[in-house]
Amino acid sequence: MAFVSDYSLDETHRKISEKFPDKVHDLEAFLYRALFSVRLISTPTDAIEDETKVSDVKDRPILRAALDAGIDVLITGDKKLLASGVTKPRILNPKDFLDM
Repeated sequence: MAFVSDYSLDETHRKISEKFPDKVHDLEAFLYRALFSVRLISTPTDAIEDETKVSDVKDRPILRAALDAGIDVLITGDKKLLASGVTKPRILNPKDFLDM
């Protein structure tokens, strides 16, 4: 099963609204359909020690949500998450995940 954090969803909506306001409706339509096959997980508010390995503080809630939900693999294109050195969960880019 695939998971997405509420934080990631909110961040995606915010970025699309800022950069492509005419595409917000398309994003919302996509998310409406996607959320039938993806489980939405909550992002805990309290920081955890492992997240300090992620240099960008804006990316830390994503790791926090993954750890809280017991995610095995975090798939991302974010360079700072990929370079963090975190081993649990395993952090992979989409290509490496598909090559597994």
